[in-house]
Amino acid sequence: MHYVKKNLSHSSHTRGFTLIEVVAVLAIIGSLIMAVIPSIEMAMKRSSDTQLKTNLTMITGAAKIYKLDTGKYPDSIEILVKDGYLPNKEYKEIEFDAKNGIAKGEASNGTHFTSGTADSK
Repeated sequence: MHYVKKNLSHSSHTRGFTLIEVVAVLAIIGSLIMAVIPSIEMAMKRSSDTQLKTNLTMITGAAKIYKLDTGKYPDSIEILVKDGYLPNKEYKEIEFDAKNGIAKGEASNGTHFTSGTADSK
């Protein structure tokens, strides 16, 4: 009879990662995430500012068309939406000057815009 001696040690193909290796990988991933987050935040702010400028230009253009149709500027943005000159969405960050037909807003960085162009503070 032959006795087969069992190898009690683990074979090399079942080896896992050491704690140091796992910590190193997590540190690298964390560093990469921390480097990307400010870029994402800046892109979101720029996107928001661009949307504001677009809305200001669109509102002012709609107000001019309204004036051509009715002979006067609308009293509010809501009238432009109700009468179909603007799409139905919220324009809460925008002020409308009914006397001059000009839209005004403030960007996330505090810059004031009027009808899509930057004003000096």
